[in-house]
Amino acid sequence: MAAAALLALAAPGLNASAAGMKSREVEASKVFAYLDTYLGLPPEQRSGFALSYRIQAQGAQATPRLYLLRGAEQIVLPVSSDGRVELLPSLADLKAHAHVLVQAQEGSKVSESLDLMATQPLRTDYAATDFNVGLEQVNRAVKKIAGPFSLLAPKMTKVVFVGAGSGEMIDAAGHASPLPMSAEGPAFSPLTTPSARAIRLLRAPSRIAFAAAKD
Repeated sequence: MAAAALLALAAPGLNASAAGMKSREVEASKVFAYLDTYLGLPPEQRSGFALSYRIQAQGAQATPRLYLLRGAEQIVLPVSSDGRVELLPSLADLKAHAHVLVQAQEGSKVSESLDLMATQPLRTDYAATDFNVGLEQVNRAVKKIAGPFSLLAPKMTKVVFVGAGSGEMIDAAGHASPLPMSAEGPAFSPLTTPSARAIRLLRAPSRIAFAAAKD
């Protein structure tokens, strides 16, 4: 949905392992692109957004397995059924050039995507201003990562309530109007709907993502 980095982990160099699995060891900073920049921000500059990595294996019946190699220690990085990595390396791990062991079913092609997520609790009602801080922070971070190409960087303007079913915006007069639907759920654009005061959803979303207008 948001800016993504694809990893061709099925490229030549993968080693066959037991039980029809293939493995590759990759530096953690290459698997988790931009995580070092995010974790290097002061907490008050990233309180409203988080990075969410999804790793998938096309042609495989199971999600890939990830292990953080911290010296002699091998730490499982759990991957949910939809490919979300539920535990990420620390900034210390990244600075120490720790590696990640990626295992996937033989013959599959592994790819990774990065989503920019809001940190608001998952519920059915929000103030229209609840995501202003997160949007400001995430756009500042995207510009920092883009550096001299910041003018070409996508601007996050939309809040997508993934899996919420449907939703409506309540304006200052108390009138309700339906939220437009994206591929993953109802979406709200604070900058283009200044009259909005509240958001009501059919059900609590499974996650809340920031997205560019064209997404």
